Amino acid sequence: MAGYFSSRGRDSIRGKDSAPTVKYAIAALVMTCLITLAIIFYRDKDDGFTPRGMEAHPLVEIFCVKTGHGGARKIDETRVGNILECEADDELLITYLNPSNEYRNLLMFAESEDGKIVWYHPNPVKKEPFAIETAERFTPLKNTIRLSTNHKAGRYKLYSYFCKEAIDFEELQVMLSRTEKTMPSNDISLTINECSSYIVQLKIF
Repeated sequence: MAGYFSSRGRDSIRGKDSAPTVKYAIAALVMTCLITLAIIFYRDKDDGFTPRGMEAHPLVEIFCVKTGHGGARKIDETRVGNILECEADDELLITYLNPSNEYRNLLMFAESEDGKIVWYHPNPVKKEPFAIETAERFTPLKNTIRLSTNHKAGRYKLYSYFCKEAIDFEELQVMLSRTEKTMPSNDISLTINECSSYIVQLKIF
């Protein structure tokens, strides 16, 4: 089933001949590298997450990526309180911090205000467990997520679970079907052994 997960490179580069295709591909690669370096530089200025003497836990940091005139891309981190605000035609760039080599798999999905689940990792197209590497600095995932696909204006909760065991899409679906909401936050609470969870609030307008 197409459309649950969007790869930036899958359908954005088209052309009648090879020269424009190669040119656009190189431009997209260069811009992705610049975005990655910008994130690393921004985070290196002040980690601010792990005081000395305390164990470091995995985290996610999510950015809006905007495409301007001429295909120029830029990162936007607009937040109101703890809510990330993006426009409907933005893309989500997901970065993660995983200082421990014990957590080897990532589960990610979003829930809309009306309870609709949007699958990120794994998903109905790529059902296998989503493996991640050890990352002592915030590291971007390879693909962005297009908010114009399977999202609408409103509020979302983005759930991330760093897990020691490999969990595929079918297993994740079964877990979600058996879960109960925690009160009073009304958050989804998956019962998964040896997983570390993280929630990001998102508003699309």
